[in-house]
Amino acid sequence: MQVHWPRVMGKKTNNIFHDLATLSGAGITMQEATQILASSYQDEGDWSKVAYKLSQGETLANALGQNGLITQYEQAIITVAEFSGKTEQALNWLATSHEKRERRVSQLRSKLIFPIAVLIIGIVAAGILALLRNPTISVLTILMLASVTMAIVIIVTRIMLNFLRNDPANVIVSIELFRYSNLYKYLFEQLLFTALVWNSRAGINFKTGLLKISNLINSNKLKAKLKMASSYCGQGMAVAESIKMSGLPITTELQQLLKIAEESGRWEQAVDHYLKQQQVMLDMKIESVLEWLPRVYYFFIVVFVGTIIV
Repeated sequence: MQVHWPRVMGKKTNNIFHDLATLSGAGITMQEATQILASSYQDEGDWSKVAYKLSQGETLANALGQNGLITQYEQAIITVAEFSGKTEQALNWLATSHEKRERRVSQLRSKLIFPIAVLIIGIVAAGILALLRNPTISVLTILMLASVTMAIVIIVTRIMLNFLRNDPANVIVSIELFRYSNLYKYLFEQLLFTALVWNSRAGINFKTGLLKISNLINSNKLKAKLKMASSYCGQGMAVAESIKMSGLPITTELQQLLKIAEESGRWEQAVDHYLKQQQVMLDMKIESVLEWLPRVYYFFIVVFVGTIIV
């Protein structure tokens, strides 16, 4: 499956989607709204092309997706929101999602300034110390080791920043090795049930909703399990039981909630409330991970020093 990455991830992106939601709520057509944005945010994506696509009869979701402004997962959410007449709410959700991801990227960048500075100083100091202790050591050897270390640091940094920029569908695939952890399950719940709630609001049944979501995830295992759950729902099985039987990674807490929510007839409201509560806890866990990540750079210092000194 081809993965489309959003090209617009700057700080202004969040404002754009909020502005688009505001203009839509004010009764301005999407075509007119995107034309206004094209003149206001000339350096933030191909909004003039979006306006053109809309003038040709394309939906907003397709126009944004075809111009690389949103991911496939986000495009799927906007699509069902348009269908259910909740485009404004979906755009605000999209803006908040982008804002949260960009804020985490900014936080990580600020936290990495000191460790990277210490790393550079450590490499220089260790190199000088190695030359003083062992004059026979080659300067070229030290430079090569320093270059390799910095290259690894740059790669690791890019991986971490790209991870934070990813939408849920891409994140969940990138950390599939941790699929038995609660953090992975919380992330998967946000991915799956956010989409299912939007589908429910649009009147789309669970069978179709699960099948649509399976097409957004580039993981054969998860794709197969989602299709299995979709099949169970198609056979008349309750969504809670379908998900349990398919082996999808969700917490026991949510499994119990799904049963109660279906029996009470308030599935959408109950799940939406659960997701909002869990999102707060998930944000706290991610913040703790961001606090820990800079320590990786101190490990690189120890490895470099140990390599050239010992």
